[in-house]
Amino acid sequence: MKKLWLPITVLLIGFVVTQIYYSAKIIFSGMDELQTAAQKQTQTIARQQLQLELQQYKFQQYQVQLAKMLPQKIKTNESSYGQRKLASLVRSSESLLGLDAEAIMAKANKHYNKGECRAANKFYEKIKNEYSYSDRVVESYLLSIDCYTRMGLSSQAVTEIHNMTKLFPTSELTGYALIRFAEIQKSQSRIDSAKKTYLKVINSFPYPELAEQAREGLKGVLL
Repeated sequence: MKKLWLPITVLLIGFVVTQIYYSAKIIFSGMDELQTAAQKQTQTIARQQLQLELQQYKFQQYQVQLAKMLPQKIKTNESSYGQRKLASLVRSSESLLGLDAEAIMAKANKHYNKGECRAANKFYEKIKNEYSYSDRVVESYLLSIDCYTRMGLSSQAVTEIHNMTKLFPTSELTGYALIRFAEIQKSQSRIDSAKKTYLKVINSFPYPELAEQAREGLKGVLL
């Protein structure tokens, strides 16, 4: 009996080890399958996301084309209520896409180049008030400030300069607006204030040409 104990123990240990091995194999095999499934799911989601982005891009391009064409068509067919309603929606999209802002900016600059500052400023103000998300709005602020200065309306120019520094504190064009502010301060014999403004431009805006212009202005008040 004692002689049989050792072989039986070895067989039992072998049986247990075998069971553990196959159990582990099944478990890890299942984990591999889960990992493979997870990878496939991730790839599927990525493809779906890409398809969605492409569809959104195509839809935006369609909006741009529609925004350009439909309002002109409505002018020749005012009797269609459905088309007029659709045109109103398209004009809203047109505004959001900045298409109107470009046309208004062109009109404003036409007056500006002729020295017609009062007429130009009406368009610049329209862009600032109605198209605040357009990429032309910062330029509109700067040119309207120049128009106010040319018309001798320094207080309005200063107000717009302050608004510009709050809304677009890091824009290069804001730096040029501050140089105009320093010039206004200089014209009012506020020399210390003009110095501080020039120094603010030099120290706060990382644009070489802008800084050089501010340094030249600073030399003028130091003489």
